[in-house]
Amino acid sequence: MRKLLGALLLVLFFLTGCGAASKSADRAEVCEANMAADIDADGTMYSMERSLEDGTEITVETPLICVSFSQHSDTLVAEDGTKLFTASYYVPEFMTDDAEKDLWLASCVNDAVDATLTDLTWTRNLARDEYPGREEGMFYAYSYYSNVNTERMDNEIVSVLQVNSTYSGGAHPNYAQLAYNLDIEASRQLGLADVIEPSGEERLLERVLEELQIRFGDFETLGLFPDYRQVVEDCFDGPELTNNWYFGDNGLNIYFNCYEIAPYAAGIINVELDYDELTGVLRPDYFPGSAGVGEGSAILLNSPEGRRTLAVPSEGEVFYIGTDRVIYDVKIQRVTGWLADDMPIIGAMVFAANRLTREEAIVLGDGGTSGDAMYIVSYKDGTGLRRTVAVGPGIIREIIAKTAE
Repeated sequence: MRKLLGALLLVLFFLTGCGAASKSADRAEVCEANMAADIDADGTMYSMERSLEDGTEITVETPLICVSFSQHSDTLVAEDGTKLFTASYYVPEFMTDDAEKDLWLASCVNDAVDATLTDLTWTRNLARDEYPGREEGMFYAYSYYSNVNTERMDNEIVSVLQVNSTYSGGAHPNYAQLAYNLDIEASRQLGLADVIEPSGEERLLERVLEELQIRFGDFETLGLFPDYRQVVEDCFDGPELTNNWYFGDNGLNIYFNCYEIAPYAAGIINVELDYDELTGVLRPDYFPGSAGVGEGSAILLNSPEGRRTLAVPSEGEVFYIGTDRVIYDVKIQRVTGWLADDMPIIGAMVFAANRLTREEAIVLGDGGTSGDAMYIVSYKDGTGLRRTVAVGPGIIREIIAKTAE
């Protein structure tokens, strides 16, 4: 499934109590009888063992990596009641089964996100200083907004994308993306040169230029700067290459912030190259591995009795989601509203994990009344199939995602 950009329209496909693909009762009983799930004595590893119908023994060991996103806000109001400044931003909070890895992730991502809050402080102070002396009705509140998502999170790679927007007067806000790419196993931050074959750099540059020409066609009339080609080539000149890249669900992404190769109106320009066309370009270690083995699994609404709970920051714990076996690459986003009964508007990401087992449950809550809590949960089942469901207290709707035209 393609990455959700902005507000996605999700069309109701199927209302069900579990959302799993139907399987024969005999096959389900065989898998259930031959599966064992355990947390090791020191809590460091989930081990799944199963016997397939042909007798093949398969063991999958998957360390837990999850992240929740806590929301913070700030407002500045003048003595006369005029709103001068407003801010909303998200801070990721990583948790693994390794305390040292938690500290390393915090230093790589959380500290980097915190460093961007200098823009918040600067904009807030500017609003306070510039408001006095303005004519009544001539001051528009300054603002700072920041959103953070995990674009890929599996056993090997965590790619985090942060989008910041600042308004301090003028015709429009200024916004930009920042990406953090981490090799979990080696505990190191990755540069683009680390993941690309030396012989693949030229091919990658060619593909980026090709995609820009396909998308924009006659660049002189559609807004790319006349020297855009030289700017793109400069991004691949030098040992480190560009910092503006990240791994996504479907491929490698190279992006250009506003004003880098086009005017503000063009927005952030993202070029995604599918993994299946990156053979010989991307080093083998950085292709996504198999998400899991065996039969598919489903999202369930149930209590956490006897389960390890993974809490999502919220004002109130409302309900829980779990799985009957094991699911992978779990992403949860809040539903902010509905354009129709079956068309939710997707908001910020609140939680992500590389996997969820039947030994664990996610605690979800929105504050307010429980009937208002609704989320979009995207995950891969054991067959590698990407599934998407809308969940709320007592409700699971399997859906198909469609982008707005």
